[in-house]
Amino acid sequence: MDAGHMTEHLLFPLGEMVTREQTHASYGGGIQGGMLTPTGGKYIFLFSDEASGKLYGYNYDSWLDEQHDVFFYTGHGGSKGDQEFVGRNRILRDASAEGREVHLFIATGTVPGRAQKIHEYAGHFALSEDEPWRREDNVSYGDTATSMIVFRLERVGRSAASVPLRPRPIGPEPTSTASHEVVAPEANLTSNFLTGPTPGGQATRRERALEERLHVILRGEGRSPARIKIRVPESSVPLYTDTWLEDTRELIEAKGSVSRESVRHAVGQLLDYKRHIQPPPRTLTVLLPERPSSDLVDFVLSVGMGLAVIEGDEIVRITT
Repeated sequence: MDAGHMTEHLLFPLGEMVTREQTHASYGGGIQGGMLTPTGGKYIFLFSDEASGKLYGYNYDSWLDEQHDVFFYTGHGGSKGDQEFVGRNRILRDASAEGREVHLFIATGTVPGRAQKIHEYAGHFALSEDEPWRREDNVSYGDTATSMIVFRLERVGRSAASVPLRPRPIGPEPTSTASHEVVAPEANLTSNFLTGPTPGGQATRRERALEERLHVILRGEGRSPARIKIRVPESSVPLYTDTWLEDTRELIEAKGSVSRESVRHAVGQLLDYKRHIQPPPRTLTVLLPERPSSDLVDFVLSVGMGLAVIEGDEIVRITT
């Protein structure tokens, strides 16, 4: 059932300031952790704390906009590998199917003179049916690249205009239209990625190593590689391109594999980025570790994109 057509059930008045001890006294369950499941299987409580969450790479918690009817919530875990749908992440994913109500609390400060946190009760939510979650990268915790689950929570059974919460988005303010800015490339690209056996991690490390080689060559030519940060409507998290060359307005997407999946992914990313950059790039280029099959060469060139590989200390452009 769509969240907007479910029946709202409030545990406290909206906007009420409560402590974990108060939720425990009223509904049971623990007082530690971001996701709590009180005994009885009826509820799952989500606690969002911007200050402490960012210490562990939980950078995606935020309201979609000032209406406070959609909240993005980062899943549990990720310090030692990718977040998976196990434990409380699984419980939140399956909450509606299992008859659990999701209730959200957002940290606002501490009890005067004490370290005890105070949370604003944000209300009754359910996962979006259309886009219940997405994946986002996290390299903030221990320099280990992990994949985070970001849940999309929609308010249950209430008009957004009637929600009396303070206008206090946790994340960056959203934009009404797409915008972009040129930013510096990531420093020490390969050092951000260790060699743990995380799914997809090896491919990501190869991509970053390839891009770092590209930057070394470009800087040796006196050029200044950068990247573009893109803000898109209805997303609390910006997109970051791979290499951007302002002098020639060339956008380059690096992939660590010459598989069909990787090449198609690169083409799709470049097309997505292009529509948000004004004026648009003059050249879109796929950078690969080696020459792909003839069919994939034809594919990339047929959509009007460039194709390149790195041989030694040279960038080699493939044209046929």
